[in-house]
Amino acid sequence: QDKPVNHHTRHRRIGEGYSLNYLQEQHITLAEVNADHWKSWVHQRLETPLDQPGAMTLFQAPAHEHLSLAKHLTSERKVEEFMPGRGVVTRWERIRKNNHWFDALYNACAAGHASGVRLLKEERVKPEPRRKMSEMAEDKRRQRGLVDHERWDEMRRRWG
Repeated sequence: QDKPVNHHTRHRRIGEGYSLNYLQEQHITLAEVNADHWKSWVHQRLETPLDQPGAMTLFQAPAHEHLSLAKHLTSERKVEEFMPGRGVVTRWERIRKNNHWFDALYNACAAGHASGVRLLKEERVKPEPRRKMSEMAEDKRRQRGLVDHERWDEMRRRWG
């Protein structure tokens, strides 16, 4: 109640789990980030197999050097609950005090997204058109080398 309501706010952008607003009186851009959304996003990246698009990796180091980060990333647990009118809602509940690096990581991911950074998508190889059985049989006959192909083609044209 001690803060005056700021009527001089311009909405700049709504993104995936965040919004950016320009506060004219303070001359700053305020980023409001949905912590639950981006914490889930970080954990999805960490759970993605390394050979799949969207996996998050850490720099190569002895295991003990990543122990502190691992403790921060596991300092909260995901809780899903049903809320009438909203359905299943995911929220993150703190179970240990030190979660600062987790907060820094999800905010960095949201900031990257706001700046245009996106996950790489898996390249999809266009499947070759399906071949007719007769074409496959013809290829197989040609590969065997038991038939005079010129004579065979001539006979096929006659029987046609």
